[in-house]
Amino acid sequence: MPFGRIRIRTLLDHEPLRALYGAREPFSWPGSADTVPVSAFVNEAGPHWHYVALGARDALGHDLTFRLAATSVDEAAPRWPVELLRRVTAHARGCEKAIGDGWYVCFEEPVDPEGALRCVALVPDPQLPDAMQAVGLHERELALVSEDGYRRFLGALREREPLLVTAPTRAPVLVD
Repeated sequence: MPFGRIRIRTLLDHEPLRALYGAREPFSWPGSADTVPVSAFVNEAGPHWHYVALGARDALGHDLTFRLAATSVDEAAPRWPVELLRRVTAHARGCEKAIGDGWYVCFEEPVDPEGALRCVALVPDPQLPDAMQAVGLHERELALVSEDGYRRFLGALREREPLLVTAPTRAPVLVD
């Protein structure tokens, strides 16, 4: 019987996370031989869940993060971003070149329960140095990212959402 979401007390030995979240206790999903451990912290800006896969450093050369808009942080953090970070990390392990800023990863099936997001762009996390943040992309935004408009697109998205929090229900960003 799977446990689903569990809360595990974690001692953070990651200085930037301690500086950002202090003694807050994250929701945590342990890793295995094939998957990275992931923790989700409540971030008051928004508010949103800030997922951090510290074990991704081996595959990416960076920690990997994801920010999910939250309607309520009183409930447990959703699990689907954990699987998303694990899938991106597994993809990175299979790449010959290091992936990082400017890369995007697309999956055959949507990554979110609403079915709105199928791709993520990788950008530097605005609050954690040496971490790459996966930002969820709508199908209609993919053409903008895959063309030369990557920086322009992310600039327009940052104007709306400075921390690049993924909100699957947001309207797609369309850049002229």
